[in-house]
Amino acid sequence: MYALAPLLTLPPDILLVMRDHEFAVQARTRPDVILAQELTGKFAITECKGGSFGVDSSTAQQARALLVLTGPRCHEVLGLQAQAVQQSVLSYLVPSPERPAMEATIASLLDAFQARGLGAGESLCLGLIITDEGLGLDVDDATAQFFGLSPGINTFLRLDADTDPRPLYFVPFDPDTDQSEEEKVFGRRVLFERMHSAIIAAIGRARPPTVVTFRSTDLLNDATFGMYDLWENRASARHMRRLCRWFMDSLSKAVHVHEPGAIAYEGGEGWKLDLPDTGWQGRILETMLRFSCETMELGEEPEPGLFDNL
Repeated sequence: MYALAPLLTLPPDILLVMRDHEFAVQARTRPDVILAQELTGKFAITECKGGSFGVDSSTAQQARALLVLTGPRCHEVLGLQAQAVQQSVLSYLVPSPERPAMEATIASLLDAFQARGLGAGESLCLGLIITDEGLGLDVDDATAQFFGLSPGINTFLRLDADTDPRPLYFVPFDPDTDQSEEEKVFGRRVLFERMHSAIIAAIGRARPPTVVTFRSTDLLNDATFGMYDLWENRASARHMRRLCRWFMDSLSKAVHVHEPGAIAYEGGEGWKLDLPDTGWQGRILETMLRFSCETMELGEEPEPGLFDNL
């Protein structure tokens, strides 16, 4: 993973040529992700789409820009030395049944470039497919060779029957993604649950007396397997930090009801939790474990067991 949602801009001279040829094109665009194998200089500017699109659609304006961006001047667009980019492609990830139509659209866009003598990058297409074995990528020979896969279906996530794979996503919630309200609510909850787990793990690992500090950046990286640091869309990153702040404020308020002042926010530092001894640490952990990332409240205290008072 090289970057998430980076802002890429067409060089002014290329943009002028494109417009002179009356191509409808975006001057600036944010692909979903850039994948890179930096040792070999391979870069894949990657877009994930729920379906294919036509050459006359507004989405084709982004596709034209991305095709040019992956051309001979890709290194310039990425701010790298020429030798750092040995091969660059535009790759689309779409549901497998949509792959032929997606490939046909890109082929038409490339034909139009070639007819006017304009350079563009290579394009590859990966099909996302669900089989009896799990989730897989359906790829042709060229795509397989570039990504080091086998031609055909490559299963990357094995699933049991009726298993929902969404909690396993590296980035469970992306404010830039066009989703239903139900999907957004679900994604945010998974994000909160991961931050909650990271907090509980940090408290459990602590050795009192100590102060445990929780920072937005650290929590978001824990929740996204380090992907947050690669996020280049500042507006989205701010949105994620606001979500983290809201989550931590909700957690602090819920814990405060039973353990007043347990978590305190310090500007520029983060949220701090003082653990003077193991007894306090145990009480905080018990309280934290009762917090629900769905209701943002503490659940009921469990009833004492038969031997709890012995």
